[in-house]
Amino acid sequence: MSLSLKRRARAANTYHQGDALEAELRNRLLERISWLKLEPRLVMDAMSATGQLALQMQDMFSTATIIAADPAWPMSRYVASHHPGILPLTCDPGALPLAEGTVDLLTANLALAWTHEPCQLLAEWARVLKPNGTLLCATFGPDSFKELRAVWVGAGGAPLQTGFPDMHHLGDAMLSQGLRDPVVYTERLLFLYDTAERLWADLTSPGLSALLAPARSAGLHHSTTLRLLRQQVAHSARDGGFSVTIEAVFGYARGAPLPRLRPVDPHHAPELG
Repeated sequence: MSLSLKRRARAANTYHQGDALEAELRNRLLERISWLKLEPRLVMDAMSATGQLALQMQDMFSTATIIAADPAWPMSRYVASHHPGILPLTCDPGALPLAEGTVDLLTANLALAWTHEPCQLLAEWARVLKPNGTLLCATFGPDSFKELRAVWVGAGGAPLQTGFPDMHHLGDAMLSQGLRDPVVYTERLLFLYDTAERLWADLTSPGLSALLAPARSAGLHHSTTLRLLRQQVAHSARDGGFSVTIEAVFGYARGAPLPRLRPVDPHHAPELG
């Protein structure tokens, strides 16, 4: 498990103290699921964290089996103890212990933001989806957190490259990895903060600050970053607060008919960043 994922795993018990950013994408995913009028028998949420999306889909699909899959054992333990009826599964979202063509609906909120191998995830999701099964995912786009990155650069740090997938590449990558009829689009969301502490909580409580971990290698520590954010928030107060841009990228695709397409070829996979 990567260092950033280890940091995320430690956030299991603090997750809901500040998951506003992830929750906004989650709620928009749920809205899209409700539009599709699905009747799935097996639903899997990849990178489910503490299972909030899985829990809401349990209410939506009362007769379906709901799997909350996450690579972090503390997240699975949280699901097991707080959400009866949901099946926790601790596994790499790019190597699922599921048979080919078994999942009716696969959701993934921010899974693509956490991986360095997005095409591997897409290929694995294509493998487990039933023919005509549904994939719905959401992730951060490359323009996300631009204000925070400007703060760190202003403090002398090197420009941060988050590696979040670009909308224009995601659809091509879905096709290349065995998914069909992809639809990818973005929505630009703006979050306003009146205190640096609230902003910092929304980044650290759910472990999202690990996605900006390169800032630490530039010598920017917690106290330094928080001090800079306090300055920025105070400076922005007259304009309604410090703004944080989230470029939300949403993807929809369907499972391909059997037989599946060839496995991932890393030398020919489309670039996503």
